[in-house]
Amino acid sequence: MKYYDSVYKRIGLTFDDTHFDSQFSQEIKEIYDNLLKKDLVFLEEDGGIKVQSLETASTYSLPSNIDSPLYHLSRTIFAAIHRKEKYNFDVLYYVTSTSKKNFFSVVFSLLQKLGFEWVENLHHIKLNNRQFESKRQKKLEVEDALNKAKLFIMKKLEKDLYLEANENLEEMAELLGVSSLCINDMKHRKNTDFDFDWKDVLTFGRQSGASFLFCHAGLKGLREDSKYGFSPNMDTSPLMEPEGRYLVQHLSRFDEMVYKSYLYLEPCFIFQYLSTLWHLTDKAANVLKLDVKEDRIIVIKARLLLLSATLKILQQG
Repeated sequence: MKYYDSVYKRIGLTFDDTHFDSQFSQEIKEIYDNLLKKDLVFLEEDGGIKVQSLETASTYSLPSNIDSPLYHLSRTIFAAIHRKEKYNFDVLYYVTSTSKKNFFSVVFSLLQKLGFEWVENLHHIKLNNRQFESKRQKKLEVEDALNKAKLFIMKKLEKDLYLEANENLEEMAELLGVSSLCINDMKHRKNTDFDFDWKDVLTFGRQSGASFLFCHAGLKGLREDSKYGFSPNMDTSPLMEPEGRYLVQHLSRFDEMVYKSYLYLEPCFIFQYLSTLWHLTDKAANVLKLDVKEDRIIVIKARLLLLSATLKILQQG
């Protein structure tokens, strides 16, 4: 677990609780025996199992080099029951491959037959395959991907931005690498196959994780360098430029996009919103200068408020 914890920590994942099969071996066996006793499942000669669903017969099997199909079913059913008893969840999502569709149909059908009405709150979020550039890359581990992204970006920062290699640069490269991998995945709908190409991941272009972080850093720098304090009560009437108005309109749609992403369980909507936000911010920053020599202070404060609001949305996104 120490290895997995270290990898999860790098991508910003933490878990409130961790369970192992050995902790619940007796409870899982009881589910196993109960399914057979009630004739809810039938063992087949080839090692698979047959389940009579509510409408039609469903057959589920697992390769022999994994868990036995019935044990795997029993463990999943027990886990759902245990989580409901312990956490009393409203909704439980299983985020995994589309290939597991038949398996979870069987799990949900058996839970319903066992009398658990809350089974209607269980959902399988289907993820399609990510195709790699070559067969050799199909076994690419998460840690390998993180290390490759980090190393590439470190070299790019040293070469393109002439930054000196040190601990801060390594930390920056780690952050940019993780962000690049996450954003590359968020670009695509979860049920759509796509080709994983390092050229798309390790770029500083508009639709990259690095570009979002650089945009955030630039806005934060503008705000910190300004000698004018930020206040939400600032007068925004001086924002007359089209670039400023377009940015304001787009900022107002953030809650809408968050809700849409939640409604369809599609992170790509957040990505599309942030990508457009980056583009509008870039255009606005080239026009809405924070130079008191050229504009009145009231104009500077209005622009500062707009850019501060953009920074806040980027942080939340």
